[in-house]
Amino acid sequence: MARRLNMLLQEMKMKPAASTLTRDQLEALFQAELARMTEHLDALQFAGKRVGVNALHDLRADLEVGWAYRQAS
Repeated sequence: MARRLNMLLQEMKMKPAASTLTRDQLEALFQAELARMTEHLDALQFAGKRVGVNALHDLRADLEVGWAYRQAS
C-alpha cells in the first residue's frame, strides 16, 4: 500500500498542476486511494476464504483470484 501511495505521489510531482493542490486535496486523494486498495484487499481475502473439497475446483478458484489480482494491479 505504501509503495502504491509513493508511486502516486511521484506521478503527481511530474504534473505541473500538482503544485497547486492543497493539503486537504492531497489528503482526500490519498484517502480515496487507501479506500480503493482496502476494498481490493478485502475482495482478495474473501476469495481466499472460499473452502471446498474439490482440489480441481480450488485450483481454478486460485487461478481466478490470481488473474483478477493481476488485472486490477
